[in-house]
Amino acid sequence: MKLLGSIFGDAAARLPLQDWPLERIHKLPHTTSVMGELATLDEQPTASDRRRFLRSLLLDAQERDRLAAELPEGCWCFGRGGSGPRAVMVPGQDVPMVLTAYCGCAIGDARRILDGDVRERGRAYAQEIQLLGIWEGARVPERFNDCSFETFPATSATQLVVAEIMDWLDSAAWALVLLGEFGVGKTGLAISALRDAAERRHPGLFVKTPDLLARIRATYGKGSEVSEQDVLESLRTVDYLVLDDVGAEHATDWATSMLFQVLDDRHDHQRKTILTTNLDITGLGLHMGERTLHRFKEGAVFLTVDGPNLRGNAG
Repeated sequence: MKLLGSIFGDAAARLPLQDWPLERIHKLPHTTSVMGELATLDEQPTASDRRRFLRSLLLDAQERDRLAAELPEGCWCFGRGGSGPRAVMVPGQDVPMVLTAYCGCAIGDARRILDGDVRERGRAYAQEIQLLGIWEGARVPERFNDCSFETFPATSATQLVVAEIMDWLDSAAWALVLLGEFGVGKTGLAISALRDAAERRHPGLFVKTPDLLARIRATYGKGSEVSEQDVLESLRTVDYLVLDDVGAEHATDWATSMLFQVLDDRHDHQRKTILTTNLDITGLGLHMGERTLHRFKEGAVFLTVDGPNLRGNAG
């Protein structure tokens, strides 16, 4: 009776087994092995600390056995539904937990269904965050931030162009040149294509050509932390690049050389590139140089954007 009295005397300090993590329950040893070690320690009066520990452990193991006897056949989850909890990030303040392994009991089956819904919410949220990061990385000017093919002001003149741009996005052609007068929506269409690419998880970059050349010139200044090659490399390697307003910059041999380096590399690696310009094809060739224009004649699509002046809407 001394053993039983010691066991039940420690009960008030115990955490009920149903409040334990499942992994801790599974680590409990067999009841018989605990009882066997206790029996050997009865002959060792100096092992009082070990005896106290084993008596508490025996109480836990016996409770585990009682709970296990009530479980359906094949159930190992002790009402948890499974094991291996991990957090899932979803919108809001809550951080729900899902399991990595599921018991075959009814609780496990129900938990698997509930966790599937949580995982789907987590995947959608992760995609939303990823898309936001991709879109912010494109550096689209704020006034064009909502541009898309759905929001672009549709006219009879631009509907066909939109369809052709969408065809280009799915084609093997590496470059797209949007030609047209000031304000007909070339920039808006280029950014809409960039958004479509972002939604397909392709990083892109929007650059106004005069700003690009100014950024390269700034690298030549004393104390600049960015080199010319750093700027050019970012343009060469991004999946989708929009060079907006080509021809607005002052034409010099240096400017022509900078653009050729970028476009020649993108042509060689067949990376999607969009140019917008107010020039016609002849003027573009004179401005960029025949060598650069030749790269566009190899697998590029030229589209003329006609229609009313949309400046103040799509750009």
